[in-house]
Amino acid sequence: MAEQTIADPTFSPALVSVSSPSPPKKQNTSPVDSKLTELNESRAELLNRILNLKQDLQSWRGKLDTQVQVYREELSGLKKTLNLEVEQLRECHNFYIEIMAEQTIADPTFSPALVSVSSPSPPKKQNTSPVDSKLTELNESRAELLNRILNLKQDLQSWRGKLDTQVQVYREELSGLKKTLNLEVEQLREQQDDVSASLKTPGLQDDSKDSKEQMVTGESGSSID
Repeated sequence: MAEQTIADPTFSPALVSVSSPSPPKKQNTSPVDSKLTELNESRAELLNRILNLKQDLQSWRGKLDTQVQVYREELSGLKKTLNLEVEQLRECHNFYIEIMAEQTIADPTFSPALVSVSSPSPPKKQNTSPVDSKLTELNESRAELLNRILNLKQDLQSWRGKLDTQVQVYREELSGLKKTLNLEVEQLREQQDDVSASLKTPGLQDDSKDSKEQMVTGESGSSID
């Protein structure tokens, strides 16, 4: 350094030492950088959990839509079967009326109202027994179908209630995660503000200048020796 100064009087060793970063500045920012890294990792983890919750919610909605579709198809099939049974019931009723009309034509003295009040005769039993049996069977089938439809509606309402409960739980958990994330972000901003303020503090700048001057003086003294 002494030879370089003699050879070039404009050479300034202070410029060389100023260009290199000082260790005290690294020590001041190291804890802050560690905290920033920790907060960023926490924020990434929270975002990942929020994404997983959204995916679970979409999966639940898909399952419910599928189950509702299955119930609708089964309910539609039951309604068709019920309509078919009702149509058969009407046909049997019309058939019963035709039989009564034919019986009235064959026997003008025959009165279905009187027969229904009095004890039935054996010929009428033979004519009305298949019809009554069919009517009873259709009524029982209709009652069974209506019961199945009612059970399907109750199951569908139960599924909707379960989904609403699960959605509410997910929303509450998601809201909690968002609040935690906002808190972490706010802490991160405060840390950044503290770092910026500490770097702009005159005392720290004077200390850094004094340390730089001490380093330059030490290096200059060692070079002259």
